Amino acid sequence: MSVLRVRLARGPALAGMPFKDFVERVRSAAARAALPVARTRHGVPRLQAGPHLAPAHTSQCEYVDFELVEPITGTAFMARLAAELPAGLEVRSARRLPPGARSVKAVARTFRYRVAGVFPPEKAERFCRADTWPLVRLRKGQKRTLDLRRSVSKLEVGPGEVIMDIEVRAEGTPKPEEVIASVFGTPPEDALLLKMERHGVRFADSPATRT
Repeated sequence: MSVLRVRLARGPALAGMPFKDFVERVRSAAARAALPVARTRHGVPRLQAGPHLAPAHTSQCEYVDFELVEPITGTAFMARLAAELPAGLEVRSARRLPPGARSVKAVARTFRYRVAGVFPPEKAERFCRADTWPLVRLRKGQKRTLDLRRSVSKLEVGPGEVIMDIEVRAEGTPKPEEVIASVFGTPPEDALLLKMERHGVRFADSPATRT
């Protein structure tokens, strides 16, 4: 059996939808399309979705792995899945994985985000010149410090947006709104209201950030 990794786009129509509901929408679409994918003992399509996306964010690169039990071309699979997806979800691409390939969660290394807004470029430059940039988080009553300079490998201010690359690290992965609040001094409650889109993912087996 082979695995097909499908890239989906998640648009503003699904803003506010919890990640588990997104996964269920994809699963239901695969069931309606009668795609030849492995099933659970309850008869529902088995799939592995990529790393969690915050409900308010949009994305051009939500990856889902499907284990195939019968031959089917990537083109036919995408067409049948696309016909059953709800508004706000679009199929962008698919690729067949080599035998023994690890799940998308296991190989995701960097996320690229685009954040809409007007930001002072000198603050981004100050961040990029710094040796360290501590971010203190409070989780379950305990303080934990992340070094954003280790986690954010790219931070650029462009016309009406900020582009950032956030590395996945064992000590914790910062959220883009946390980066905006810390670097630009945006109040956290305002940072949460900004339009944020996951624009690309770099995998462990890929030299560049992939959209």
